[in-house]
Amino acid sequence: MVSGRIRTFVPQTSIVGMLLEHAEDYTVVHSKQIGIAQHDPYSWEILGPDFVCLESVTAGCRVMDETVKAWVDDMSPEEREQFIDTFYDILSVTQAQTVSDLAHFSLKNARAIKQTLENTDPETKKMMTEAISKLLDAAKDSFHTLLPHKKASD
Repeated sequence: MVSGRIRTFVPQTSIVGMLLEHAEDYTVVHSKQIGIAQHDPYSWEILGPDFVCLESVTAGCRVMDETVKAWVDDMSPEEREQFIDTFYDILSVTQAQTVSDLAHFSLKNARAIKQTLENTDPETKKMMTEAISKLLDAAKDSFHTLLPHKKASD
């Protein structure tokens, strides 16, 4: 059986890896990078022949994971498809070829994205606005659920 021979690795603040909803166990590795740049395996720390492993992903990663799962669950398959297609079109104008390219965001890319958004039809703009609003609501709920809270008396 092949599945028993596959090992999955994710960086401590995994974004992409957690979206894949792993049913199998995964190993958390320490990355020297931050954000999406952590998905570059050349940024993963090694000690001798092994990766530097951690107990779990960060609290922020868990919040992000719960946020995205709740957000996706709140959208129909058609809404998800339209959002992803539009989001891909927007990111495509950056001409990024790698995750690292996306991490090195420039003013030129910001202008290109702004121009693309301005040229988007009103119906798609409305859909994107609603999807982002749902994402923010899911984030708020995840923060309240997963992160410790200070009492008003603290």
